[in-house]
Amino acid sequence: MRQPKEKSRYFTFLLYEDSAPKNYLELLESLNIPMAISPWHDLDIKTEKLTPEEQKLRDQGQVIYKKKHRHAIYIAANPVTSDAVRRRLQRLFADYTNKPVVSSVQIIKTTVADTYAYLTHESKEAIRQKKHIYDSKDIVLLSNFDLVRYQVLDVEMKEDILNKILDVVYVNELENIIELRQYFAVCDDIEAMFGVSDIRQLNKIIRENTGIIRLYLDGNYQNHQKQIDNGDR
Repeated sequence: MRQPKEKSRYFTFLLYEDSAPKNYLELLESLNIPMAISPWHDLDIKTEKLTPEEQKLRDQGQVIYKKKHRHAIYIAANPVTSDAVRRRLQRLFADYTNKPVVSSVQIIKTTVADTYAYLTHESKEAIRQKKHIYDSKDIVLLSNFDLVRYQVLDVEMKEDILNKILDVVYVNELENIIELRQYFAVCDDIEAMFGVSDIRQLNKIIRENTGIIRLYLDGNYQNHQKQIDNGDR
């Protein structure tokens, strides 16, 4: 019995300049599918599957670059297979070129955030491999692509962020949720401190943990009241 093919909402694919029609962005936009398109990768060094001529040039000390291409993130409305995404993209370009415009349609196995960072080679793995970093200003977002909506935090990450929030409440002796929001508002780097890129993610974790956060806030309030009653403040 054949195993059913894996389905997902989150995919990535490659698009090559030498086969893409001039209006490829407009065509992709017409699908009304949220996508993020990388800058053109024209400085990716080719180290595998070299032709004999490329190998000869490399042996002579020349740098061989991959074909100019873009990476794309594709967010399907419902879980589908990578074959379904590939066929849809092929049909999209069929009337404009007989060349294969897209390739390597794959389910995202890490996170959308990590894949997004790879669009400019700013993911940890790309940095480790010392790949050329491209300008994030050249990323193209289609159909209201919103990275925060597709970031999924696992249980361990949520627990770590909650502990950091509780530390902020405790160390800064915050007494209510307004003071906590004010702290976030003046925080210089939310991502560096809490590990998330958007205040909405912090708000979601707060909503999911209002009970314990309220205990910390109330505890600070009670301590302050005792200090006032004892004449310490």
